[in-house]
Amino acid sequence: MRKRWLYSFFFLSSLEVLSFLPLPLAKAYIPTYSMILSHLAESQGKGGYLIEQEVFFKEGTEPLFLKEIWWIASSQEIRLDVVSAKKKSLRKKDTPKSSDLYLRFLYQGGKKIFRDENNKLQRRPLSPYHLEKPFHLRSEEKLRKLFSLWRAAPYQVPERKEGQGSDSFARLNRKGGVIQYQIGKSLSYVWLEQDEFVIRSWKWSSGESLDAGDYKLYPGSLFYPSYKIFRQNGMTVSMQTQKVQRWKVNKKQIRVKVLSKKNTLPDHLSSVDQDQIREFYRKFR
Repeated sequence: MRKRWLYSFFFLSSLEVLSFLPLPLAKAYIPTYSMILSHLAESQGKGGYLIEQEVFFKEGTEPLFLKEIWWIASSQEIRLDVVSAKKKSLRKKDTPKSSDLYLRFLYQGGKKIFRDENNKLQRRPLSPYHLEKPFHLRSEEKLRKLFSLWRAAPYQVPERKEGQGSDSFARLNRKGGVIQYQIGKSLSYVWLEQDEFVIRSWKWSSGESLDAGDYKLYPGSLFYPSYKIFRQNGMTVSMQTQKVQRWKVNKKQIRVKVLSKKNTLPDHLSSVDQDQIREFYRKFR
């Protein structure tokens, strides 16, 4: 056991040293920005999906777990249910009981729709800083628009032919010991895995960042991360994927009529925890 531990230690130490060795990345081939975005869009799946993930808030009065259920019809039609972490996994035709449901949102055509704590229906513009939607944009155009809103890359990029170098804001970089495409040249960056063209992390100019990893391939050519970790001003929110399954889209389940209950957090949560949850779902969900 001791020899195995020492071997692992020296092996990992060697990797850490190698990660700092210079590589001829500047001369390596870099696809055009359009090609990078096209490959990323192709990895975002086709058709409908149900995605369950556990959300863990590490700040507050005590560790806090919630469960999210994402109903993905397309990048323009999404529903989110936030329920107790103790709620069992849903079957495809199920919907959470009213007593289990804490929050519900619909995302339709650039709008975020929900019922507030006064049971008033709200329709608000969807923020570009939504943490889930970047993993479901299935067209180059939508990705191009999002990354320009993040100020990671310009919206209009002059076309270049193969062999004419690379776009000034796209380069190969080593991050976390892995060679990745880095998009960005100021304070906002996006990192994509070189081989699979999936999002590995991003950082906004305001300082918030997200890391994603351990991607799995699901039916319909969906590459989806097993975990995501979001950091903001000392707060860390971890999202662990529990289940991904195909969903035959039923429009009745993503209509405004499903918003029949106001968004209310359970009374057993402290005021500090409730404020933290509200802030997270207001800004980033």
